[in-house]
Amino acid sequence: MSRPATNSPDSPGRLSPPGPLALAAAALACGIFAADLLPWTPALVLLPALALALLRLAPWRNPVRSAPLWLVLPFVLGFALHGAKSLSPPSPLAEAARTGAEGTLQGRVREVRTMGGPDDRVSRVRITVDAETWKPANGQDEAAEPRPVSGIVRLGSPPLPLPLSPGDIAEFPVRLRPPVPFRNFGADEKERYLERLGIAASGSVTSPWAVQAVHRSPATVSPIAAWRTRIETIIARSFPTAEGSVLSALVIGEERAIPQGTRDDFQSAGVTHILSVSGSHLGLVALVCGASAVLFLRILPSRAILGVTRRVSPLKAAALSALPVVSGYALLSGAAVPTVRAWVMLAVYSAAVLIDRERQVLDALGLAAVLILVHNTQTLFQIGFQLSFLSVAAIALVSSWKETEDPLLAYAPRPPRTRLVGAARKTLGVSAAALAVTAPVTLHHFQQASLAGIVSNIVVIPFAGFILVPAGLFLSLASLTASSETFIGAQVLSPLLSLFLKIVAFFASVPGAAFHAAPPPAAPMLLSVLAVLILIGPRPWAAGRIALAGVLLAAALLGWTAPAFVEERGPRACATFLDVGQGDSAWVRAPDGRVIVVDAGGAPDDAPDPGRLAVEPALRRAGVRRIDVLVLSHAHHDHIGGARHLLGKFPVGEVWDAGLHQDLPSYRGLLDEIERRGIPVRVLNYPSPPADFGGLRIDVLHPPAGYFPHSPRGAYADENSLSLALRLSLGDVSFFLPGDLEEEGEREIAAFGQGLRSTVLKVPHHGGRTSSTGTLLATVRPRLAVVSAGRRNRFGHPHAETLSRYDAFGIPLLRTDRDGAVRVCTDGRTYGIETAESSRDRPALWLRPFRYDPAREWKNVSAIFIGR
Repeated sequence: MSRPATNSPDSPGRLSPPGPLALAAAALACGIFAADLLPWTPALVLLPALALALLRLAPWRNPVRSAPLWLVLPFVLGFALHGAKSLSPPSPLAEAARTGAEGTLQGRVREVRTMGGPDDRVSRVRITVDAETWKPANGQDEAAEPRPVSGIVRLGSPPLPLPLSPGDIAEFPVRLRPPVPFRNFGADEKERYLERLGIAASGSVTSPWAVQAVHRSPATVSPIAAWRTRIETIIARSFPTAEGSVLSALVIGEERAIPQGTRDDFQSAGVTHILSVSGSHLGLVALVCGASAVLFLRILPSRAILGVTRRVSPLKAAALSALPVVSGYALLSGAAVPTVRAWVMLAVYSAAVLIDRERQVLDALGLAAVLILVHNTQTLFQIGFQLSFLSVAAIALVSSWKETEDPLLAYAPRPPRTRLVGAARKTLGVSAAALAVTAPVTLHHFQQASLAGIVSNIVVIPFAGFILVPAGLFLSLASLTASSETFIGAQVLSPLLSLFLKIVAFFASVPGAAFHAAPPPAAPMLLSVLAVLILIGPRPWAAGRIALAGVLLAAALLGWTAPAFVEERGPRACATFLDVGQGDSAWVRAPDGRVIVVDAGGAPDDAPDPGRLAVEPALRRAGVRRIDVLVLSHAHHDHIGGARHLLGKFPVGEVWDAGLHQDLPSYRGLLDEIERRGIPVRVLNYPSPPADFGGLRIDVLHPPAGYFPHSPRGAYADENSLSLALRLSLGDVSFFLPGDLEEEGEREIAAFGQGLRSTVLKVPHHGGRTSSTGTLLATVRPRLAVVSAGRRNRFGHPHAETLSRYDAFGIPLLRTDRDGAVRVCTDGRTYGIETAESSRDRPALWLRPFRYDPAREWKNVSAIFIGR
């Protein structure tokens, strides 16, 4: 007769399965998510809540029958709390940002960061402000009172003469703009995400010398800010840039100076979370402190140990000793929102330990989630919240698994090899579970999931948590206490940091380390996460669980891939003109699926890189995995600035250019990078023969070999008029991409006459005054023209004179500064046009959340209560 399996919660090393608090947190989250997707009628929430309260007062004697009722209550609570937020009127800041308004903003400073490393010539300050009042700059209304507002505003500024600290209340003269800099297809999801974070606008400080401090922060905050600045200065002085920036991120949460290449390595290796102080950092610091406290108890005399343990167990002593240290670490790291959230999780678990509920990790996690979500329901949609709670929940679920074994052998000693194999198997299982449950989330937000994370996290997290963070904290405080000008112990810590970065780079270099895909919509992401949680829950291999998880995964996969199946098939090409600000970038998908990217945008040295923030996300959302041809029309930064980033993110089959301006330093550096990667370069000039590109015919129309424009406006205009100009055609529909041609180049290319006729014209030189001459427009005669220009750009593009010429020829215009990205698809006979702005209103519930309409809501309420 076989012995029963051990299912007791007292089995060694086992955690309890999900309890009522964990289920209540899940129900609360489902209610919040439902309120975000569905119309919210107050009556439809209050009436069921009242009915449930009455039912609960009824004489229910059977707790099993009333248990589902308890889960409905947090669902209704989440629905009501989140739905009530939609009743608040739109923020005046959002409207002011849409119009690019200028005025005076007053608010409490959240964060002040200097952008750029210490060696950069150009430095800017990024200030995050909790807005309190807003006064538009209106000459006719100088005496008007400032309007009360709310929301977070991110401001950029040159270095301020007036030093500011977190907690200060200050006035800023600003020009506001929308928080999302580039409006491409799918960018409304990013806008929605920032709205959930409470970010109402971005902006620029127009007069740094006019910034005024209205109220200074309490003295208790200023010393911590001074300590953080002092530690960052000491680290920057004592370590190389990459090592010092990573150490600053681990110790004080300051990650601004991390080189982009290093950051990319962490992302590819699946350990980018280690760069921001959050749950893993605080948890490992708590573990080190707790273990130190237990070791200290062990070295005490026997009588002292007995005296201590009569009052408190070693585990409780560990929790009590760790919490103050973790709290100090959270403050020193800047107490950012993810850090505070992780601190709440640890504080709740410490309380569970003190009341002898240490094995109920999932319930403690559920209580922390309930506290955070009730305080702010928008937190549910933050990436950090989702990743933190899902990964910890997955770890706790896997740790709660029960092994089938003889109960009499549960406590028996085991050989070291058996223990080692068991520990390795469990560690890999925990890491795989955490990766599986967070992969849909990272794909949804970043279009990327790291397959290397299963192994890399097992190595990198202990290295950082048990060695670098404790040593960095201790030595930073020692350097601070000793008033040292250099970092004490830098000679010992620097080799460890170097080894740490090499380990991360190794995992990032593994073939297939990062998996890229088009992002799943919200509903398929949620179904995937739910399926994984069901699969790894208690009794994970039960047939019913496997079947239910399989059904959910199949539904998620169908919802994710359905758009690709419903698209029109057959010979079809699509050209997308991207919004990259004051720059130029377009990409074309040929009928056979191959991709050509024409230019990659660019920005000044201190501005965000459009290649990273606009072009790559747009390609990822479209499911692009490879760039077959990258075209560099000419050597100006607003066309090639983002190309280096694309080279590092996509396999590139070939690069086309005109073979000119290779002596320019910025272009020479890009060509050297192309050569280093072994990418062939094809030099094209007229009359290069037409090329067949996956069903598209590509004609090279400019520049002719040996041509030089000799513009009276100087070398810059000459470089523009030497742009590589291409005409792409499928059947009767064609696209003309002339780069930045100015009038000299346009006169030269107009000699093609009828052969230059095109359906769609990308307006040359962003609509500048010296381009789009009448000669070119009369020759091309497009049915549609697309201007690529930045909103409120300092060049005034497109110029009114240029716009009047298009109007005179009756050519309709679309502009990326107003319409966002523009997509034109054709089967060779007809074509369709879509803009990013027009796609925002597409009624697809599974793609986009419901947009609340107060007028329609009032009709709903009136119909219920008044009968109208």
